[in-house]
Amino acid sequence: MESDQGTPWRRTLYVMWLAEFVAVSGISMVMPFLPLYVQELGVTDPGQAQRWAGILVAANFASATALGPLWGWLADRYGRKPMALRAIFGLAVAIGLMAFARSPGQLLALRLLQGAVGGFVSAAVALVATAAPKERMGYALGTLQTAATTGHVIGPLFGGVLSDRLGYSHVFLITGGACVLAGLIVAVFVRENFRPVAAAERHGLRDNLAMLRTLPALRTTFAVMFLTQIGLMVVQPVLPLFVQSLEADASGLLRTKVGLI
Repeated sequence: MESDQGTPWRRTLYVMWLAEFVAVSGISMVMPFLPLYVQELGVTDPGQAQRWAGILVAANFASATALGPLWGWLADRYGRKPMALRAIFGLAVAIGLMAFARSPGQLLALRLLQGAVGGFVSAAVALVATAAPKERMGYALGTLQTAATTGHVIGPLFGGVLSDRLGYSHVFLITGGACVLAGLIVAVFVRENFRPVAAAERHGLRDNLAMLRTLPALRTTFAVMFLTQIGLMVVQPVLPLFVQSLEADASGLLRTKVGLI
């Protein structure tokens, strides 16, 4: 393990902070505006637009939930860095291709792809946790968390301004390009001393579900987080359309206002 005075673990932290900021900002730049983008793809009926908005927002999380255990299984065998690179480059491809979507169905397929190849934040946390000295792990993970928070704040506003000025397609392409650049930085500057997890130390999905059944504190935490996420996400698909309905002039910096809200 690197000493506290050593630089490699700090370099890993700072590089992963930058990459996570880019990834979360990119997702936040895109997701709030999907309901409005659907209208540009030909869905003009407000009811249909709302339904497509809900489907598109949920699709990413559905495929991420289904594939998440697989990426964790592979990380235990081949390392966290390969999983981080797979996720950031996969995100770049999925979001970049959204610029070329010509129908809601194509956009849905790309949202499913985005979730399926995702998991960068989890990979980044695992990579930093294994690199940092035990006595500095709290500092390292706390610092890394600020990348996601900052990305969630800046991403929507920046995406709204760019969408109003350049259009949705340019935002998708800029986001994809930024993710490629972040992935290259991770590939070059992050070093991982990986030791495969022994079979006896691995915890599969069944083990995790067993802990959820047997540990009351874990069940409570899970329930609280689950309900909190429902509360946060239930309005997200329809909020941009609601803001649009309040606009007397739909062309008046609508996307910037959605991003600000």
